[in-house]
Amino acid sequence: MAKLLVALCLGLLTLVTATAADELPRVVVYATGGTIAGKSNGGSSETTKYSAGQVTAQQLLDAVPEIANVSHVDAVQFTNLGSNRLNTSLVLELSKNISASLASDKYAGAVVTVGTDTLEEVAYFLDLTVDSPKPVVIVGAMRPTTALSADGPMNLLQAIRATVHPSSRSRGALVVLNDRIGSAYYTTKTNSRTLDTFKAIEQGYLGTFVDGGEPLYYFTPSRPTGRRFFNISALHILPKVDILYSYLDMDPMLLRLTVEHNGAKGIVIAGEGDGEADRTWLPEMVGLMARGVPVVTSTRTAAGTVGAGLNFGNGTASIPASTLNPPKAKILLQLALAQHPSDVSAVASAFKGV
Repeated sequence: MAKLLVALCLGLLTLVTATAADELPRVVVYATGGTIAGKSNGGSSETTKYSAGQVTAQQLLDAVPEIANVSHVDAVQFTNLGSNRLNTSLVLELSKNISASLASDKYAGAVVTVGTDTLEEVAYFLDLTVDSPKPVVIVGAMRPTTALSADGPMNLLQAIRATVHPSSRSRGALVVLNDRIGSAYYTTKTNSRTLDTFKAIEQGYLGTFVDGGEPLYYFTPSRPTGRRFFNISALHILPKVDILYSYLDMDPMLLRLTVEHNGAKGIVIAGEGDGEADRTWLPEMVGLMARGVPVVTSTRTAAGTVGAGLNFGNGTASIPASTLNPPKAKILLQLALAQHPSDVSAVASAFKGV
């Protein structure tokens, strides 16, 4: 009788455990490569000389068994590249795949692993093109899998914890690294090496992780001011946009050359200070705007805004990027041009309030 009772209890415990496991939410992880999937042959102290995109999505997940206590995960090996080898055509397809996954009741949210070099651009693109209250969490690492104290495993676990947490809904795309949660709209890479590189310098973090890794948000869900959604379902390629860096003695002819010889449909200027540049650029900028080629002025500084000035950013010579840095201004300009080709006024409207 005692053995029978023990067997019944063990069976009941197994049933309860299995039921609890079955009730865990399901997450889809799209792996694109990057340092989080990188390996080095130089020993555990090597954090910079390594090859990105060497570990598969499933291997990343298998290295963090604690994930099984948080969520069921489906791994999708979308690409396995260093993020500097990604392009907007790939990210366009990635966004469509994520949108399709989140349209299903199967998934509570999506995680994207990506290299940190262009993580902010991928995250910003997804924020503008995935229209779902379900979380899309972008995660990476600053150290490869072979490094001592590699940050990827914890970042990945926290990203999945954030994805399944109810408080993560309706916040747009999120960036999770180094115990921090940031808005993809504002977060940028601020240091080439350190673990605490991803920050929103002016806007701050949305939250952190406490009590064994549970996300703690400082604010109720909200969306960034001026954030717009772009329907990309019918797009297969985006218009070409180039970024020109402002510096002393820069030849204004470069503005014309990037359009006439490089095929750019729009230009972003990484300007000095408040989006400024040499006044010799003005005739070329005004001429391009008049021809239907939008010129957007951002700033090469790490933070701050670019507003409408007397010359640059006044709607005639250029369109002010406001809070957007040059890479993000480029993404928004590409999406706006895809929606409104050669319509400078409509493109300018997309930048209002950002």
